[in-house]
Amino acid sequence: MLDTSALTDFATQRTRYMEAVVWMHDAYVGSLVIPAPALAAAYAAVPDRARPVLDVLVGLETVVIAPIDQHNVVAIADTLRAAGIAAPEAVTAASVVNAALRRRVPIVTGQPFPIRSISADVELDLIP
Repeated sequence: MLDTSALTDFATQRTRYMEAVVWMHDAYVGSLVIPAPALAAAYAAVPDRARPVLDVLVGLETVVIAPIDQHNVVAIADTLRAAGIAAPEAVTAASVVNAALRRRVPIVTGQPFPIRSISADVELDLIP
């Protein structure tokens, strides 16, 4: 499960850690889940020259884009409500938390605060 910070780190090649996470999942682990709001926020955040890197990532067979749809929109809203957060920018973090908890996978992130403000229960894999 990748959040926006992990995606922007990978796209800009800020650290080798994210490169290792992505290629390890692709080769050995299997599915790498990316919530759609996190992906949209990453595309908005990276410079134009880094967008092709995200294009490659989402084109991998092992990448699964988790949408916000009729099946999870209420659960995401409930995640926000339980955290006492109503700000629209929290939707991305809530969708990441909700998807990670549903799939029982850790969230790779370089910015744990938005995630921890929503849930202390989700496992984090912090980017060094």
